Amino acid sequence: MDSTLEGDPGDVGVTLYRIQVTTGSRIDTIPKVRTMMMPGVATDGAVYLFSYSPGGLLESGNRYDPATRQLTDIQVPPEIELSGAEVATSPDARHIAYLSSPMMSHDIYGVIRSWPNGKLVAQTQTEPWFQSEADENAVRWLDANHAEFVYHSGRAIPPGSTRSPNLWIHATVTLDPREMKVDSLPSQPEWGR
Repeated sequence: MDSTLEGDPGDVGVTLYRIQVTTGSRIDTIPKVRTMMMPGVATDGAVYLFSYSPGGLLESGNRYDPATRQLTDIQVPPEIELSGAEVATSPDARHIAYLSSPMMSHDIYGVIRSWPNGKLVAQTQTEPWFQSEADENAVRWLDANHAEFVYHSGRAIPPGSTRSPNLWIHATVTLDPREMKVDSLPSQPEWGR
């Protein structure tokens, strides 16, 4: 993999990666795809990932077959397209996790769907959206059975207050058995991407 920092001048920017796939003695770079998160690899060897534009906006879901070198687009659930979310694929490519904030709402929550069929598997509690720090919200897979979300809640901001918000929601979802642990943190955890 190689990476580039993309974004508009003055913007924080996003790091986008090109993905290389090794099959036997052959190394291929997946064409036309730059992604933010590690891809997942299915039992049949297919690589599932999400492609982003140079500005960091989600373009499509993708399936790459290393045997045929075919790249196929996969339609993503509309709520992902609307929120421009960072989507994390589980290591076994069976699920995706992302933070959602529907356009008609000022809420944020974590979502896990089976992939690629998009069936809802789990959803964390809804929190008031804290918009100015959206880039600090994060999602990641700890392994194929555990996803982790952290997002800044607007709930801790008293009306008319000028102090900085300080409530972070931290949720861990275990797929089997289905369990969810949600707590709050006084500051953003240090996560490497």
